Amino acid sequence: MKHINNFRKLTTTTLSISIALALSMGSSQVLAEEQSVEVEDNNNALEVITVTSQKRSQRIQDVPTSINAFTENELKDLGISNAVDIANAIPNIELNSAGGNGNQIITIRGVGLNDFSLNNTPTTAVHIDEVPLSSNAMTGFSLFDLERVEVLKGPQGTLFGRNSTAGVVNFITKKPTDVTEGYVTATVGNYQTFNLEGAFGGELTDSLTARASFKSESSEEGFQTNTNPDASWNENGEVDKFAARVQLLWTGDNTTVLANIHTGSDKSQPWLPQSEGTTGLNGAPCASALVGRPDPSECYIDGFFGASYQGISDTDGDVHSGSYDFQPVADDEYNGFSLRVDHELSFATFTSLTGVDNFHYRHKTDLDGIAGMDLQEIAGFIGLPINDTWQKANILHQYEDFEVDQFTQEFRLTSTTDGDLKWITGLFIATEDMKNTSGYASDNFGLFASLPFDFGGYGAVIENTGAVFNHTFEQENTSYAVFAQFDYALFDKTNISFGTRYTEDEKDFEDEAYGLDDAGNRVVKLMPYSDNGADETTFKQSMDTSHVSWKVGMDHKIEKDWMIYGGISEGHKSGGFPGTIPFAEADVAAYDDETILAYELGSKLSALDNSLRLDITAFYYDYQDMQGVYATAEGFDTLNRVGDAEVKGLELSGTWSLTESLTWSFGAAVLDTEISDSVENVGDALGNPTDFNGKELSHAPKQSASTSFNWTNEVSDSLLLSVQVNAAYKSDFYLRYDNDPSSHWDESSLVLGSRITLSDIDDTWSVALWGRNITDEEIPAYQSFSLAKQDHFVFYNQPSTYGIDFTYRFGD
Repeated sequence: MKHINNFRKLTTTTLSISIALALSMGSSQVLAEEQSVEVEDNNNALEVITVTSQKRSQRIQDVPTSINAFTENELKDLGISNAVDIANAIPNIELNSAGGNGNQIITIRGVGLNDFSLNNTPTTAVHIDEVPLSSNAMTGFSLFDLERVEVLKGPQGTLFGRNSTAGVVNFITKKPTDVTEGYVTATVGNYQTFNLEGAFGGELTDSLTARASFKSESSEEGFQTNTNPDASWNENGEVDKFAARVQLLWTGDNTTVLANIHTGSDKSQPWLPQSEGTTGLNGAPCASALVGRPDPSECYIDGFFGASYQGISDTDGDVHSGSYDFQPVADDEYNGFSLRVDHELSFATFTSLTGVDNFHYRHKTDLDGIAGMDLQEIAGFIGLPINDTWQKANILHQYEDFEVDQFTQEFRLTSTTDGDLKWITGLFIATEDMKNTSGYASDNFGLFASLPFDFGGYGAVIENTGAVFNHTFEQENTSYAVFAQFDYALFDKTNISFGTRYTEDEKDFEDEAYGLDDAGNRVVKLMPYSDNGADETTFKQSMDTSHVSWKVGMDHKIEKDWMIYGGISEGHKSGGFPGTIPFAEADVAAYDDETILAYELGSKLSALDNSLRLDITAFYYDYQDMQGVYATAEGFDTLNRVGDAEVKGLELSGTWSLTESLTWSFGAAVLDTEISDSVENVGDALGNPTDFNGKELSHAPKQSASTSFNWTNEVSDSLLLSVQVNAAYKSDFYLRYDNDPSSHWDESSLVLGSRITLSDIDDTWSVALWGRNITDEEIPAYQSFSLAKQDHFVFYNQPSTYGIDFTYRFGD
């Protein structure tokens, strides 16, 4: 009953706003089908955006679901250069960055798996030309030569290649045509940035066309400053990326074949976290960390063993500056191929979509965010001999080598006959082979091994190890699914839809954790995989799950350009295995599936001769068995069931062509989240047993909004000037499920951007001056867990960037 009442409130609100706006514009003049002025004759009419989110071409205003789409020009104006930039362009979308620029997690409406390991399927499915990516590590790719981007909010379970509980982001590249044309864009910017992007395509034969495109990105300076006088480098964050794509399109009488070969590399320096100490001089959590963000004047990185050790603190007030002792290195590579075949039958289009991708992620980073500390005083305090090697001891350095080979195959039939019934049905298969080797180096480990204390049994675990812990795993995933969706015109202006999907997921996982001595030899396993004394070095486990997801919906055209819609859908995401280093068998225990039952009601209105588009959506989620990472009562982080949750909210978005020259786009959202039926084995910020009941989801601001203005006008007979200004607002939010004051980012943020473009009247050339995050807003994207660990490491967003684009277009 509570669910029904909540949704009824959202329904009433949505309908009230929609009807009021429609009536205020004069339904007799705006919404009547017999309009005296056709859209084509209206100079203020908005561009018609065609999307393929339902596997068939439709106007975006005719799609009965919550969807945002960006055209090629909008992507440039908003400064969207990679997948995660979407977070600054759409309300209710957040970025949870567990690895700076290396492991990006997209959260939609508060739903996002905050797991920093790379082997788990993301809640937001990212696709390139409908081919899904299996790991968050793969989402840092460069965007170039795109036709558009489509973002669907809410569970997606019936039409896309992989189930997702948060939503789908689909990047659609420009395809070959028979028109010979291309472009080259050169960019120079701050941090000694130089980028080069281009594409060229056209007809090779009467039936064969091609398109080749590329993008190179580089910067000679980094935005992060290293203040450590003993380090060999003084800045970090340099960019070094390259990507290329070649597409061939063959067109026959009833068949088209599109081949896509793509490759790329990313050798950019991994971003380093800011270290925030949380321990006072008395060895207990400092006072400011107990009530909010830690004050570096009283909070230290490490306060082991009481007041005898003061520790280290970062007091310069610059979140892009720190003292680091380990220079980060990245060497990422990816190669792939996709083949799409469309064949027209008498009653349907048969589509085969094959994707083969290899992605190799290799990173080394200073994970603790602070330079070496002097451990001699600690050793002396507890009666151990002074060891000079502890004078500049590192806290935690990470090495990670992750590789994934993925294969996806989809077959589908899409109806093409006229009539009231439209349908689509298909089969999806995916296999993934993931291999990972990670190492964690810390001189603290060597010190712990010498301590005359048991540490709850963990002292024996790390005894005789050196300063490196290692973890290797291999995971094989196989997924099978059959799906179908039916849309039926029940009446002249009313449609109903029903979709379902049956999915089977099989996962096999084996891992090994061990210590190394100073010579690099394995000396001990970190966890007892067997109680019978056998020296088993690997732990193997498997998981088989199956699920039926579904959706039902209805849409109705009140008038020609005013549609209301509603639906109920169930999203599903399979369980898996934690990919982080284990110290006990419980740390690698499998976690179960999560599901979302989503209710959504919306309105889509086109008014004022198609010069205004306005969308309103209300939603309510019954989120069951939510997966997430949190600190246990024992003080270790685990990936498992967090609890259930309720998520509800209201979203508004629109575009208004105010004049022939001026267009306004806007969006706003409110969000309310609450965890219930929490897991019990939870530690609060101080390590005390607690639960998450009544807490908010992480990375779920209660209010968010975005807006942009674009003014374009002729400044002479041969020149056009375009000025675009955009802003994104987010209210305060929590970075962890415990909602501890130390995890509360208690400031709202306003990120501003702008682009000023001068071009010739034929758009043959253009020069654009742009700036992003102009006011240098600072927003945390990730925070490690628990005050009980004596410090946080925090990743922040990138500071302001600016530059000039020079573009030349050529061809027919």
